[in-house]
Amino acid sequence: MRSIAKESYMGTSVLLSAVSPSHLLFRCHTLKSELTSETGQAVYSRLKTGKADPPIPWGSARAGFVAETREDAIESLQRIADFLTLDPTTKSWTHPRGIFYRQTGLDPTGKTVALFSGQGGQYTEMGSSLQTLFPFIKQGYYHMDSLLEEIGLTPISTILFPNHRLSKEEVILSENTLKRTEYTQPAIGVFNPALYRILERLGLETQMTAGMSCGELPALWGAGALSDEHFFDLVRCRGRAMSQANGVSEEAEAMMAVTGDVDAITAKVETVENVFVEAWNSKNQVVLAGLKKRLQELQYIFQDRGWAAYMLSVSGAFHSPFMENARRIFAEHVHDTPFTPPKIPVYSNVTAAPYPEDPHAVKEMLIEQIVRPIRFKEQIENIYTAGGSRFIEFGPKNIVTSLVDAILGDKGHGAVALNSGNRRRSNVHECIQSCTLRLAGHAPIPCHSVNISLEGVRLTGLPRTLKEGLKKVSILFHLTGHQEPIEGRMVWRQGRFAGVQLSRGEKVRTLLKRLGYDETNNPKPVFAKACCRQLQEAVVNLIVTGLSLNPLERLLDGTIESPGFSLPGETVCSRVPANYR
Repeated sequence: MRSIAKESYMGTSVLLSAVSPSHLLFRCHTLKSELTSETGQAVYSRLKTGKADPPIPWGSARAGFVAETREDAIESLQRIADFLTLDPTTKSWTHPRGIFYRQTGLDPTGKTVALFSGQGGQYTEMGSSLQTLFPFIKQGYYHMDSLLEEIGLTPISTILFPNHRLSKEEVILSENTLKRTEYTQPAIGVFNPALYRILERLGLETQMTAGMSCGELPALWGAGALSDEHFFDLVRCRGRAMSQANGVSEEAEAMMAVTGDVDAITAKVETVENVFVEAWNSKNQVVLAGLKKRLQELQYIFQDRGWAAYMLSVSGAFHSPFMENARRIFAEHVHDTPFTPPKIPVYSNVTAAPYPEDPHAVKEMLIEQIVRPIRFKEQIENIYTAGGSRFIEFGPKNIVTSLVDAILGDKGHGAVALNSGNRRRSNVHECIQSCTLRLAGHAPIPCHSVNISLEGVRLTGLPRTLKEGLKKVSILFHLTGHQEPIEGRMVWRQGRFAGVQLSRGEKVRTLLKRLGYDETNNPKPVFAKACCRQLQEAVVNLIVTGLSLNPLERLLDGTIESPGFSLPGETVCSRVPANYR
């Protein structure tokens, strides 16, 4: 047995503020000079061990980042200085390397909303570094393991955290197993509240909660309607009930997200048997549920019209009449579970309004949610009308916060995902994202290795329509005297510019390899062991937005009391086997 060093997962949170952008620029230059001096390493050591700064005044300019080394801190400070020099009037920006800036904090009167994600974002090794650092998370997985073993299922920790390097075939098998509802919901059911417990200890106070699909259970738990033990039990029961309902139609069931003209999509769905609108996600996206064969037929029709349509990584037709059997099974468990009135408003998928205070009515609405469509767009609009403007996503990836941004658009709000799923970028990735930010109208990023030219698109502004946005983009890389053009196109999602998608020709692959990027070794958008880094960066981002939080490392150095679950069984220690990968 050996302990995993905390430093191997943690960087240093660096937060700067000043009365104005010009004063903040001066602070960046001053700290950079100190770090580059002969005593620079001592200065960096003080950053790592220094006490947490007091809350940043709302009207102050602020910036933050996470540094793994002194050189990393110097580079980030230079990037902030470049931004502030080029465009000091920009209200806010985020650099792809995890640097955050705001001219002032978000509206201090806005309420903080905890959003719990549902199925679709799960991945193997989800939370691997966090469960190593925090014993209470490991305890949560162990408790869920015992609940699953009681009904003859594989322990979830065995699926998520293999103790040996998997072959390609084993990876595929593990991922397919995790997609099964009886495993997906327990995995998310441990991960989501674990993130919430961590933020709670760092000083987070939420005024509202909401969830997407199975995320509504942790939303009720976060509002105090369920104890830890009863919550874990209901997560297990819900996943099992919905998995047992799959296949009752004797044909494969599935779900599909469609982005386009919502009215035209829903009108078409009404003419197709055994297909239902499962969720209204945003102004131009819905999710359909039904027989897989019928959905695939619709997919071709929608794609021919130029709409994005893709199948979701789930194993059933959720939130539709196909789940009636699951509703009956789940109802038996819910009725036997004690509930208490929620301490803060919990917005329901069914009504898009807060749950009632009566525990019996809470149970009935939670049961009904399994077969009713999700009114997520209305939920977020109602939350915003009630004063909710600071949204924090607890769960894997950033699916829910992306929808919040699409729904609220330019309305004053902030949406931060705690586990965004973005890996550390290689040089090529950084160049591509730098181009994306410039094209998206953010403050210019100095990038000497990349020149950008747009064919048929004005450099002075973004295209205003989807048709204009589909014009080709030519990105020219300069490498040791060679010039290689890479063709691509501008990508629009939910009617908004989302970046540059490169063509995947042989010339592109050769150039990327020559630049040091090996696609075969980086096939996934998720880097599991960066989970702790993602959380640390998200906390810095939340502090920059104006929330009164402590940096994550304060929790790990003992300054703040460690969180925990109130679950049966012994608390496990923060050790892992020596062969843990």
